[in-house]
Amino acid sequence: MHSDNTVNQRELRIALVVYGGLSLAVYMHGIIKELQKLVRASKVLQMGLRAGGNRRAGYDAFNDDPKRETDSERIYFALLSEIGEHIDLRVVIDVISGTSAGGINAIMLARALAHDLPLDGQRELWLKSSDAEQLMDREALPSRWSKAYVRPLLWGLRRAGANFAPEIEDNLSRLVRGRWWNPPFSGPNFFDQVLTGLDAMGPSTPYHSLVPFGHPLSLFVTLTDLNGFPRQVTLHDPEHITERIHRRNIEFSYIATAKGVTSDFDSAGLPGLAFTARATSSYGGLFPPMTLDEATEALRKRGTAWPEQNSFFADKLGMDAQQFSGWPFIDGGVLNNKPFRMAISAIQSRPADRQVVRRLLFIEPNPESPDIDPPETLSYLGLIKRAMVDLPAAQPIGEELKRLDAINKELQMTARLIARMRPQVDALITDSLGDALNCIASSHSLHALRMTADTAGIKAAGFAYQSYLMSRYAAFVQQLGIAQADLPGPLPAHQQTRLEEYLLARFDLNYRLRRCRFVVRRVNEQYGRSYASRGLNSALNEAKAALYRLIHHPPSSQSSAETITRAAHDFVSSRASEHTEKNEEVDKPFDATVLKLMHGSLPGRVSRELLLAYLGFTSFDILTWPHTRTSDITEVEEMKVVRLSPNDAESLRAGKDTLKSTQLDHFSGFFSRAFRENDYLWGRLHGAERVVDLVLDAARQGSSYPLDGQAFKRRLFESIVAAEAPYLTTIEDEIDHIRREISKISC
Repeated sequence: MHSDNTVNQRELRIALVVYGGLSLAVYMHGIIKELQKLVRASKVLQMGLRAGGNRRAGYDAFNDDPKRETDSERIYFALLSEIGEHIDLRVVIDVISGTSAGGINAIMLARALAHDLPLDGQRELWLKSSDAEQLMDREALPSRWSKAYVRPLLWGLRRAGANFAPEIEDNLSRLVRGRWWNPPFSGPNFFDQVLTGLDAMGPSTPYHSLVPFGHPLSLFVTLTDLNGFPRQVTLHDPEHITERIHRRNIEFSYIATAKGVTSDFDSAGLPGLAFTARATSSYGGLFPPMTLDEATEALRKRGTAWPEQNSFFADKLGMDAQQFSGWPFIDGGVLNNKPFRMAISAIQSRPADRQVVRRLLFIEPNPESPDIDPPETLSYLGLIKRAMVDLPAAQPIGEELKRLDAINKELQMTARLIARMRPQVDALITDSLGDALNCIASSHSLHALRMTADTAGIKAAGFAYQSYLMSRYAAFVQQLGIAQADLPGPLPAHQQTRLEEYLLARFDLNYRLRRCRFVVRRVNEQYGRSYASRGLNSALNEAKAALYRLIHHPPSSQSSAETITRAAHDFVSSRASEHTEKNEEVDKPFDATVLKLMHGSLPGRVSRELLLAYLGFTSFDILTWPHTRTSDITEVEEMKVVRLSPNDAESLRAGKDTLKSTQLDHFSGFFSRAFRENDYLWGRLHGAERVVDLVLDAARQGSSYPLDGQAFKRRLFESIVAAEAPYLTTIEDEIDHIRREISKISC
């Protein structure tokens, strides 16, 4: 079936949060790999449909990179194609936040998404290079007899019930017999491994990406600044004090527009990404703190240049690279092991070119048990570990998610308010404009009708209008960084009102973009109506595309602080041009787009719905601005939270007992390749299952779309095991066991 633009276009948009987890990083990598493969399958499908291809031809018919490893992409493609008979669902990951081991995975995924690069080469990085022997500093390796007296400690653990496999016992013995009082793992070696892994993904091509054109990708990674960066805080008395900031966040981004590509993930950015990955995972006691000096020396040995070194430190950390060359950074999870805040903030200002289903997905490799354990008596060292390591890493996420809940409640309240007031606003518009609604011939006449509708809405709002005007004007001025002292004033109340109205009418582009998004929401309402048809859906898609083009490429409002300040003084001194003429000029592209929709292929009842939304927006904005002005929400659907953990994947063996690296406080994976192979495979399997759940949930939103998810899950499991078995040579028995479990899944 060729793309005929007759189904509702929807986007599953994922913001991802990845926790720390030490050697469970390999489990997270398996999940990350599935997410990347899902997004790639979505991109390949969208490209094929745009080229007029038949979605039933399959992934390989459209794949533009047949040389890369391909397995589960084919099944994700089939899943999205099946859904595509009813909903054109695109999948995008646009926000990623990670820390510690999760920070490394977040960086790898972000680079893969930004430049459509494979993650297959990372397999050996995790399975081989994450071994304790590979990570150890050469100077820390023990001789045959060094600390031989420690060996009985391992025998004691065995007698106490800790039955280690020979591989773990040998590696653990080597670690504890190595040097003490200095970290056993080599920071420079790890930095070199990460940089090699990033480079092995391949060269970056600017416009070759899994991120939609014009849409930003944001990556946030947390660090812990051991020294703390000084910051001045203003008080009443004393006037200023100084505090030190130890929690640091680094942001990386990618975006492709008609003006070019801006990317922190290209080849030039690799040293900065490797520095961040090494710093965020510098677990205290295992690795030395990360410094610029270490990176500089490691790069010198590789013969790799870092021309962007100074700009990296200035832009990402606000530091002078030379002045702070020895500044130490350690594991980001020490102070922020569950980095939700940055992801939630970034969600709120994303552009959209279709209906958005937003999910905040977080990966929790080892969920806490709900059972309350009896109090235990801790030893002296045990108490220190609990206070300094365990509790900071186990910070609750409830407080962070309260903020997201507050945003969702704002959205819900706004939706209820709009629904409740809609009949009254529609009546106000029809009463004010009468028969003129039926004979709009030009953008000029539409402008005149909108001005009349705005006046009627302002009059009906009464005193509420002044509050709305003041807060909207204050936000407008603050956004542009205009100092109050640069504006004329103080002015009499009536003159101040006229000034605010004039400046907002002439320069406030955000108001016009909100109005376009409001009309888009009204468009989305039409898909599920009883009179909906394939022809109507096609016309609705065209209407949304026209509105989104205007949103993404709005006319310039010339709204610089200098221009607005000069216009304000000109207005007060009566040198300003006629208010309505300036208003009409700025609004002309918006009015012309809506007028074209009115005279297009939309049925009369639908075009009237959109016209009433456009003309009535000021009334709705007056009502809803108090609920949305602080959050700058541009996505309109509720943002729901989804966890991905071993406990949430139930088609095969449920529960975290599937993982091996949870032993020894998440350290055991460093000592056993078999453990790493096991956890990597289960990461892919769990990731695949939850990906199907995510996709079907997005497809079913607002409908009861029937699809057999279990059939797709079974196909995914079979594909993943077949693809990975040749590389996982130490867990043949577990693979056989998994295959038997897969065969029992009923479809």
